[in-house]
Amino acid sequence: MKIVVAGCGMGAENLLLPAAKHEIQRADYVFGAQRLLECFSHFIGNGESVPVCALEERIRSCGPGSRIAVLASGDVGFFSISKMIREAFPEEEITFINGISSLQYFCAKLGKEYDDVKVVSAHGRQNRVLPAVCYHKKVFALTGGQTKIQDITNELCVSGLGDVLVSIGENLGEKTERIITGKAKELKMEFGNLAVMLVENPGAADFFRTLKDEEFTRGKTPMTKQEIRDIALAELEIRPTDTVYDVGAGTGSVSVAMAMKARESRVFAIERHEEACSLIRKNIEKFGTYNVEIISGTAPKALEELPAADKVFIGGSGGNMESIVRLILEKNPQAIFVAAAVAIESVGAVKECFERLGILKNIVCVNVSEGTKKGNYTLMTAKNPVFLIKGEGVC
Repeated sequence: MKIVVAGCGMGAENLLLPAAKHEIQRADYVFGAQRLLECFSHFIGNGESVPVCALEERIRSCGPGSRIAVLASGDVGFFSISKMIREAFPEEEITFINGISSLQYFCAKLGKEYDDVKVVSAHGRQNRVLPAVCYHKKVFALTGGQTKIQDITNELCVSGLGDVLVSIGENLGEKTERIITGKAKELKMEFGNLAVMLVENPGAADFFRTLKDEEFTRGKTPMTKQEIRDIALAELEIRPTDTVYDVGAGTGSVSVAMAMKARESRVFAIERHEEACSLIRKNIEKFGTYNVEIISGTAPKALEELPAADKVFIGGSGGNMESIVRLILEKNPQAIFVAAAVAIESVGAVKECFERLGILKNIVCVNVSEGTKKGNYTLMTAKNPVFLIKGEGVC
């Protein structure tokens, strides 16, 4: 059996490479989406539209020695069906012929370079377009299925990114091709499934920067200081794709720092005081960390509708520590926690709670002293010691 996965570009014959056309014409069986089969119907002999979930079985049902062509939209190496084919069949049976990807085609149409573009897909998976826009100056996104262009532009506007420049390409390569550019807040029209977008955010946040305490907007709300933030985040080991909670978010200093770590996902800042929520909002805008979503309410009630968390920082529990942790563990038994405490009584209460739940990992006491000038001398002034209690759910 010989399987050729042919990149078909945008589905127009003038964008199809001659090598791909040659292999499609000589194939005994041609499988692909109905749209592609119709585009090339005049030179396809035995074309059949097969759902992706049934494609492997259908290919295997072809006789020994069959020549099979699988039509892949765009390029075979760019969010393509070729990955499934590669995993299902021996390498020696497969040949890949590249095509023109939607990224290449669209950026050429716009006259934009794409060697500095962050590429994401919102098709059939968690929508990570907004987080990408926060931290990259240029983001290319494939859309469709449950997440369409208008859903993303609406989310950008709601989150505070309504002024970013958005270019949208619909039905690329077809007679009904439509390309529109404008600010996210100006694009109120609807788009179909076959649409892509390029989002340009010149003010993208630098996720490598150091966050200094004096940079945050502060009121009377307590704030977790820089040294404690840094150690707490090191204990949490936040990955870019982690979903994160900041329970009792205060001014949002930890939320902002965690958002830069979870830069391909979301941070949910849970805070019950409206004044603190206002401070969090100001700090999100100041640092450009729009992948922080403020949840105004009291935990654990405020957590009930949120997606499961991978990592959790608890700066304040309002006396509900155990019920908060239990709820989080119900959503994800492997969640990792770091709780901050200053009073000895609070440390004991958190320790006992984590022990009852079987998640206590370790306790770190952080003692920080800061140098201050007194005449010709520098004296070290101690800050309040802070305890960080770590808990890890079981696998």
